[in-house]
Amino acid sequence: MRIPITIVAQAWAPDSGCLATGSRRGVIKLRAAGPDGTVRTIQAHTAAIRSLLWSRDSQRLASSAEDGTAKVWNRDRGEELMKFEAAIWPGGDGKYRLPPNVRQPAATNLAWSPDGDRLAVAEDNGIIRIWDTVSRQEVHTLHGHSGPVGLTWNPRFGERLVSGATEEIKIWDTATGQELVALPLQSVRGPSPASRLPVAWSRDGWRLQAWIPAAIGAPVTVWDATPSDPMK
Repeated sequence: MRIPITIVAQAWAPDSGCLATGSRRGVIKLRAAGPDGTVRTIQAHTAAIRSLLWSRDSQRLASSAEDGTAKVWNRDRGEELMKFEAAIWPGGDGKYRLPPNVRQPAATNLAWSPDGDRLAVAEDNGIIRIWDTVSRQEVHTLHGHSGPVGLTWNPRFGERLVSGATEEIKIWDTATGQELVALPLQSVRGPSPASRLPVAWSRDGWRLQAWIPAAIGAPVTVWDATPSDPMK
């Protein structure tokens, strides 16, 4: 299977039956596995795709893009199931729009909750929005970073979301929208002070790992989530 060089994001479905790719032109392609697999093309966004992420059951694909939107797609039909967009400024006509001279923040990283009922969407300004995929409403807006962040949901403690930027890691209670703890990181020579920090939980949910990509001499930091930690 050859992938065009314009691809900027890709994600395999957990069941390995479909590969999703996203392009700089906002196009998503769903490629069925196998040499003769079918390809479904979706004009998903009006700007470059930033992230693609499958739900745990492999039936829904979330996408985020530089046009400031995040969307959820049906795998079998390629249909848009829902669209999430930050409501930034209410105008006199009741519609939301950007204030003058303010650009639309790009929707960057994504994280599904373990039960698939919530989707966390990070923006390149550091804001994280928690969307309920059942009611299709924004339930929390998290403020704590100043630039791009990585996201990961704890597989054991379903209300705990972790966000990572190069200055620190934060753990959030998504039931209340409150920050539980901030974990400072050792100063290293990384690619940028505002870089998104990859973060990942161990499969059992007891260890959290963070690392700075392309950093010279950067350590991999691992935290042990003991019962005395805020995650318990």
